[in-house]
Amino acid sequence: MLDGLLKLNNESLADLVKKLRSGRMVAPFSTLQLEGAIPGRGELIATSLSSLAASGLSEAQIADLIESVVADRRARGGSSAGDLVISGPEVDGLPTRDTGVVIRELFRGAEKSVLVIGFAVYQGREVFEELALRMQAVPTLEVECYFNIGRGYRDTTRDEDLLAKFVHEFKTRHWPRAARLPAIYYDPRALRLEMNERASLHAKAIIVDGHQVFITSANFTEAAQERNIEVGLKLEDTVLATQLTRHFQGLRDAGVLKRVI
Repeated sequence: MLDGLLKLNNESLADLVKKLRSGRMVAPFSTLQLEGAIPGRGELIATSLSSLAASGLSEAQIADLIESVVADRRARGGSSAGDLVISGPEVDGLPTRDTGVVIRELFRGAEKSVLVIGFAVYQGREVFEELALRMQAVPTLEVECYFNIGRGYRDTTRDEDLLAKFVHEFKTRHWPRAARLPAIYYDPRALRLEMNERASLHAKAIIVDGHQVFITSANFTEAAQERNIEVGLKLEDTVLATQLTRHFQGLRDAGVLKRVI
């Protein structure tokens, strides 16, 4: 009965609970009804919910059961089912979801901490607007960003000037004006003059509140967030979130990654 539900991440399960308790989702549960709530998994979830309803459980009791699943996962601190995020051109029968929508949802729900890891930033003001608003709404929210700051081919500009240019462009073009700034770190090796010694901070991920993880191919650009064909995985996993956070903060604390803002 629970097979379909167990394939959902905690966020999707919590959304189901809200709909069940509000009366927006009632038996008999149809694939069409569930597909609108959880694209690509409507039939599977409808089958699970219908089985539970057929066993005599009310919508409120089903919501209680789902909440117990979420509570057990969080108590164990282990992984839950991931949510595949594939964005790009829409094709009949192939569910897609804009990467930008997922990222804004993550930013909007942050309560304690956000760790952003990315390679390229372009037209970032739209991408980061929700994060800046959340930082304003929650003054205690701690936000760290790890970005690649590199040099172009045969560019011999001083490191200090390239860093100053990045800071200026981030403040004026990529971050909402007058908003509290996040802490930003970079890998100095990306600025080395010798090509054979140069390295890029190429990872792309977001960790929210120590348990939500989004790993994606998408850069923090308008094109990547809204138009490109990108693939990502969003899941609730305290262990993975902790490992990723410790890795990047460990590089920071060891001086491998330097702070620029």
